[in-house]
This record gives sequence, structure tokens and C-alpha cells, in this order.
Amino acid sequence: MNDLTIVIALVSASLLFLYFICIFKGNRTKPELLEAISLILTGSGIVSAFKLGYLALFEASLFVGELEDQRIPILAGAFAILWVSVHVTYNTYAQHLPNNSRASASNV
Repeated sequence: MNDLTIVIALVSASLLFLYFICIFKGNRTKPELLEAISLILTGSGIVSAFKLGYLALFEASLFVGELEDQRIPILAGAFAILWVSVHVTYNTYAQHLPNNSRASASNV
């Protein structure tokens, strides 16, 4: 196992832990396997987006040949992955929180 796999596992476990807190402290709904798997995948997406964004910004020597002029599109793709991952995570948590906390969060 390499370091990136360990980071993905830790982020995914943290997201799942927060998911179960939202379920048991929020509306006390039943946990769903699909939501848990989505959180594991978004954890992987978040870590991968940060790694890809870091490589595109600070490791220019890796982009040689045909990839030389593709740093900006790769950085935009990393940002898109991060955006979707955060959005899915937020929506998953918001489904299990009481309605008044969701309304006050949207007013901020």
C-alpha cells in the first residue's frame, strides 16, 4: 500500500464517520449502502483532485511531450472533480440533518 491509498482510506473513513454522526444525531434515518459507497468514492475523488492539482501546479517537469500544453485543462479537471465531490458530500449530509439547519446553511 502506498501513501496515497492510506490517505484515501483515512479521508473516506472520516467521511463515513461524519455520515453516521449525521444519521444518528440528525433525523435518525436508516443508513443506505449507496450513500456510503458514494462517500467512499467522493473521498477518493477529493484526494485524487488535490494530488492532480498539485502536480499540475508545482510539478511542471512531469508534463513533457504531448502533455506540455495540457496543464491548465488538467487543473480545470481536478477542480471539477473536487467540486463534484464536495457537492455530493454536502448533499448526502444535508439529507440527514434537521430541516432548520439546512435552511440556515443556505442563507449564509
